[in-house]
Amino acid sequence: MNQVNVLLGYDPRCTFYPKATPNGVVYYYLRYYLPGNIRVSRSVGQNKKEAKRLMFEKNQSLKEGVFDDFDFQRIPESIKDHLRKPKIMLNDALERYMRATSYNRRPNTNRDTYLVLEKLIGMIPCQFIDEVKSEDVQVLAGLLRAQGLSSASVLSYLSLLNSFFNWLIEDAEVLEGRNPVSKVKKPPRSSKVRDFLIDHQTVKKLFEVDELPGRKGIPIIPLFQFLVTTGARLGEVIHAEWQDFDLNEGVWNIFPKPNCPTLDGLGWYPKWKKPRTIQLLPQALRVLKSLPVKEETWGLMNLGNDAVWKKANFVFTIRKKVEIDRLVSHRDLRINSTKRAWFKLLNQAGVLPFQIKDLRTYFNWVLVSQLGLSNKEAGAYLGNSEAVNNQHYTPVNLEAMSVKLRLNGPEMMIPQIAT
Repeated sequence: MNQVNVLLGYDPRCTFYPKATPNGVVYYYLRYYLPGNIRVSRSVGQNKKEAKRLMFEKNQSLKEGVFDDFDFQRIPESIKDHLRKPKIMLNDALERYMRATSYNRRPNTNRDTYLVLEKLIGMIPCQFIDEVKSEDVQVLAGLLRAQGLSSASVLSYLSLLNSFFNWLIEDAEVLEGRNPVSKVKKPPRSSKVRDFLIDHQTVKKLFEVDELPGRKGIPIIPLFQFLVTTGARLGEVIHAEWQDFDLNEGVWNIFPKPNCPTLDGLGWYPKWKKPRTIQLLPQALRVLKSLPVKEETWGLMNLGNDAVWKKANFVFTIRKKVEIDRLVSHRDLRINSTKRAWFKLLNQAGVLPFQIKDLRTYFNWVLVSQLGLSNKEAGAYLGNSEAVNNQHYTPVNLEAMSVKLRLNGPEMMIPQIAT
């Protein structure tokens, strides 16, 4: 006997009715039948509107064969086991979620998604998906903050967990009730990625560094100079190839490159897969023209279980000893990580540490505040929408604002006040 057979001929109609106590207080009750012809009458409070809402919800639940603990206590033992859905462990649910949704993500994103969700469910003191309550998730949010994670990271983690439980409820239909993440108090969503602007003196000090003693690895100095004079994303620069540029016209074409050798073997694409063409500033063009064009450059790709080297024409490379086609030699390879080289450059320049992506914010500030471009124009150059460019990449520089106020004085628009 299965659940379908048990519910065959079952009429789940639910109604509500008022009942007054001896002292005249009116309470509302739900009335319905359970499988086994068990009649139930249960109080739902004094609010008629709420009672009516609960009646409709209960009607729907009964039609779907969903029963709560109150109901299960009254259903005969002979049919109770046939109505319970099998319990699913959190780890098993994660595997099912990844199998069902991985088609919509790149391999690296799938790996990161899995690792984050595995960490999160490992911090929840429950074994099965139906045991997770909002209180468990709220405690989890507190633990994440206690680990030193930023509000933005905690919000991102909770959003991912929310999607996981939504899938279990709405798509897989293996979990009943409300998403346990939905009621959790979350950190406020900020409209700005990072409200920080490098000062001009810091950039000037970095430009004064012409070499890093004892280091012949990543060409971090020209890489920095190109990033700060284009405002490009780091991924756009390290995947740039010489054929993407027209040096005579000073133009850089940033576009999808499905054949570009990347680690996941799926090619390289700009953010949102939106191509753009930008006119390089003379400073950026000089950086490019100062770089040697390597005869051969290589990128590593994972194709199934095999790691394969593929030729490319990368602009910024690192020279390493690798085995390619059974021949071990020094080759010019695409850069994978700039972290160590970046902090060596900052240390050599004697400046306080900041993120390499802050160069993009600085360049946007130059475009808008110094060169007079509108946010729409600067956004088109950087590959942002006007709104995103204004919210995410336009922090206020108090020093620059003070200079403008001193130069332009309020008397330009506001009449002098007599004293």
